[in-house]
Amino acid sequence: MPSSGIRFGEHVRSQVVAHADEARHFRGTECRWIWKLVIQEVCYFLTHYSRGKVAADTLLGGFAGFLLTDDYAGYNRVPESRRQLCWPHLIRKFVDISERVGSAGRVGRRLLLISHAVIRTRHRWQNQCIDEATYFRRMRRLRNSFQKTLQRGSRLRIHGRTKRLGISSYQFLRTACTESMLNGRVETRFVFNPPLQLTHS
Repeated sequence: MPSSGIRFGEHVRSQVVAHADEARHFRGTECRWIWKLVIQEVCYFLTHYSRGKVAADTLLGGFAGFLLTDDYAGYNRVPESRRQLCWPHLIRKFVDISERVGSAGRVGRRLLLISHAVIRTRHRWQNQCIDEATYFRRMRRLRNSFQKTLQRGSRLRIHGRTKRLGISSYQFLRTACTESMLNGRVETRFVFNPPLQLTHS
């Protein structure tokens, strides 16, 4: 008969939506990783020596539902059609960009403004302050603005003076925006899948 831990893991992996995360876990002086796969009723934990793809695959097993995570590459085996990125993680990245100088900071502040509007619109719909038609109309508009701002950030030029001064604002922004553009459908998957949440924790 399977142990209770195995049964919990099988139960969580059979759900339509689950949240995944990982964190360092020390046993004495040894650093391990504790992985978790979570639904509303159950949290399944796995301790592993690695933070790599093998550990992520062990955690997920045969999971075939929607997965909410941060942007860690270990979860990339899950196709984008079934993955939603955590918006608080994205917002922390945009806060970092917004605090930089020049055009990079302006693009970061625009991304931050859009992100807050996304969360506010989602909460207003969940609290039944707006109807479904209004929700989808606003989210489509916000998603378009989000993608256009990412495109703008990914095209910013790194000037010679910026390189000489060693200021990485533009390079950081271009990299972050390009990555977000590649993940664009993943970040906004929740818009057309109401069971998905904006955060994975």
